[in-house]
Amino acid sequence: AAFRAAVTEYYDALDDVCFDPEEFIDAGDRVLVLSTLRARGRSGARVETQQAGIFTVRDGKVASWQVCLDREEALRLLGLQAESQTA
Repeated sequence: AAFRAAVTEYYDALDDVCFDPEEFIDAGDRVLVLSTLRARGRSGARVETQQAGIFTVRDGKVASWQVCLDREEALRLLGLQAESQTA
C-alpha cells in the first residue's frame, strides 16, 4: 500500500505519462530497470528523461523503489560496472 501511494504521488504531478522500460537487469533481490520517462507537467512543459529504477523485491513484492536520474550511478549502487560504450 505504501509503495502504491508513493508511485501515485510521483505521477500525480504529471500528465500524459509514458514510461518506456528499455532494459531489466537482475541483481539478486533487486532489479534495475533502465527506462525513459516522457510526460507533460501541469504547466504544460514537456519532460523527457532517462532514469533507472532500483526495485528491491521481498516475498515476490516490491519492498522499495529508488529512482536514479544517472544510470551509471544506479549501476554503481548495485555493485555493477557500466558497460563501456564504443562508437
